[in-house]
Order: sequence, then structure tokens, then C-alpha cells
Amino acid sequence: MFMSPINALGFKHQFCKFHFKQNNNRIIRKYVKDNNLSEEKIKEYKKFLPELYEIYEVETQTEVAQIVNNLKKKINEFPEVIQYIINEKLAPYYKNLTYFLENTKIESTSNIIERIFEDLAPKHVKKML
Repeated sequence: MFMSPINALGFKHQFCKFHFKQNNNRIIRKYVKDNNLSEEKIKEYKKFLPELYEIYEVETQTEVAQIVNNLKKKINEFPEVIQYIINEKLAPYYKNLTYFLENTKIESTSNIIERIFEDLAPKHVKKML
């Protein structure tokens, strides 16, 4: 909706990391509900998400592109809902999810609580959550 005008004007639009993750959880819950699957499937599908979030663990766009390409190469190893997230939400927009790697003035997230957590919590604590 607003991506076309932003792109046409030549602006780089950083998607919020917190909202990207939140939206993926919403997609999974909706998929489970729409397909009348058990609630256990939510946990099963969410186990694949950390692999997608590796894009936030690297330092360059080149490394992000490699992660995305590797995910696309093994796309058939993922459940249908995770394939959808990779193909429709991650792969086409990975630069929008990681512009902050190119410019330190760009925040990786627009969520204040997420930003504070990123700044204060040690990395090993974040991985446990």
C-alpha cells in the first residue's frame, strides 16, 4: 500500500524487527486456525522461526542475502506456513528488514521495549527467550 510511493521517492524503509516477528506469529496462528490444526502445531512451526531470524545475527547485507538464498534453496524442508513466510514476507523484503546494517542511524526496531531489551540484555539471554 505505502511501499510503492516510498520506493518511487527513493527512500529506504526499515521494517521493524519486532513487528516482523509479531506478524510471523500471527500468520502461524491464523494458519493453524484456518486449517483446524491442533495448538501443538503452533509450537512446532515456531521452532523454524529462529532460522529465519538469523538475518539479525549478521553484520552485512551480503551475509543476509546468503542466509535468504540458503533458506530458498532448502524451502521444501519447511512446513507450508514457513514456506509462505520465507517466500512472501522475508525473501522479497529482506533488505527492508536489515537496512540498519548499512546505516547505524537506522533503528532495527520501532518498538521501544524491544530497543531497550536489545541494548541491555546480553545476547545469550535473548537467545533463551
